[in-house]
Amino acid sequence: MDTQSNSQRGNRSPQRRGLVARLGLGAVLALGLLAAAAPMASATSLPNGSNVKTFTLVEKDYSFTPNHMTWKVGETVRITLKNEAKTNTTHEFMMGKNLKTCTSSFGSSYPCGWKQPLIASDTNVVWGQGKGIADLQVDEPAHAALNQGGSVTMQFKVPDKPGTWQFACFEQKGEHYKKGMKGTITIKK
Repeated sequence: MDTQSNSQRGNRSPQRRGLVARLGLGAVLALGLLAAAAPMASATSLPNGSNVKTFTLVEKDYSFTPNHMTWKVGETVRITLKNEAKTNTTHEFMMGKNLKTCTSSFGSSYPCGWKQPLIASDTNVVWGQGKGIADLQVDEPAHAALNQGGSVTMQFKVPDKPGTWQFACFEQKGEHYKKGMKGTITIKK
């Protein structure tokens, strides 16, 4: 059970709260069964195949390993996220570009996400088994937040968006990002 409050997590505004925060885990599982045919995140067994490029991305205290991935437009990518932080910390994974800033109740600005997400909201992201999931997003379908010890796998087709993209964790009002919890994705044609 997640013991961190939204204020401890930092930047989870009502607009960014995902399915787990709004509906509870039981409702998410039921919704996943109903949404298998819809272009939103769904929980299912991931298909295997030789054309699937796999990555294991480890979230630690303020870093990702590896911190760079290279993909090709149109290939299928499977990413297994694992939160192996030594502290009881939630970490998130968001992909995009053009840093977005939010303003705290005290008037200070902090990094809180991307103005341009890599994966569009109408993209079919297939989610596999997971544990310790703090948050999954529907409006940003390849975004997940994991509690310490948590893991989840996602699979999707790389969009036709060649160039350099970023991934990062923006927990605790952007402090994780500021401390270096970010990486890059190169997408080739």
